[in-house]
Amino acid sequence: MTELPVHRFDRQLVEHVRDYTGRVEHVYPEIAVIVPADRGPLLAFLHSGRALVPCGIEVPWETVRPRPGLFVTKQGRSIRVGDRSPVFLGLAGDGQSLRPDAPGTDWGAGILKERLAALRLPYRTRALLGRGECESCLEGRMIAAAGTELRRLVGCLRDGATGSEPYRDIVGKLAGLGPGSTPTGDDLLLGVCALAWRLCSAGLLSPESLDGFRTCLDELPPDATTRTGREILAQAVRGAFLETLLRFIDALGDKTADDRSVAMEAGRLGRIGGRSGCDMLAGVVSLAGAYAKGAQT
Repeated sequence: MTELPVHRFDRQLVEHVRDYTGRVEHVYPEIAVIVPADRGPLLAFLHSGRALVPCGIEVPWETVRPRPGLFVTKQGRSIRVGDRSPVFLGLAGDGQSLRPDAPGTDWGAGILKERLAALRLPYRTRALLGRGECESCLEGRMIAAAGTELRRLVGCLRDGATGSEPYRDIVGKLAGLGPGSTPTGDDLLLGVCALAWRLCSAGLLSPESLDGFRTCLDELPPDATTRTGREILAQAVRGAFLETLLRFIDALGDKTADDRSVAMEAGRLGRIGGRSGCDMLAGVVSLAGAYAKGAQT
């Protein structure tokens, strides 16, 4: 048996996911989603060059040839793909952390005001932030409802609210709000949570506030949102996020980054999915704006 080495993968796969059995359920142009047979997270096979996602693995796409129903097993660092004529993959190296808990010495909240002032946001992101209108009246009502809860959530974190009670109603109203496999409310929660982890690791947000927020995400009922939405929120509770989202957050508070590089990362994030990236962007910018004005820590 010869294993093909893969070097780009989420570090969680060697630290927390040892044995796994599942099947490919959905295949898109650059990503295939593997659903576990029993318990466990969703896994993702990624086309070469695509940004990592939690529990994602960049695979030789033309060799693996992902298709619905394809059997996948993992034992330690070895992954078997297929029943007949299987392809064997080996996770080589340490993988990549998708956690926002290592800000470095050049990251801080003091630069946020300057960075945000220079950003040119998509119309949908501006609408969620209350700075513009949507083309559709139906979408406009959903955006208005989501924006209201987003501001409430950011207010709780800005004011240093602790315990789960201040966050429970807000999280419950946002989870599952909107259409699609990852509803707008889920993407807003994801963006806010990613920056909250970063602010906490930088000593700018109390761990008690983050824990109260995370507890409410963790306690959402199974039917609160979609299967994919539940997965991304569960990963957010554990502190794992999309690489593109982390890159934007890293650049946003990086004192050494220039406005052009921040804008490029914002553009990459905004292009994710039909609207998910714009919604995550709104979550990050809303909380970042609160800290740019000054927040209680």
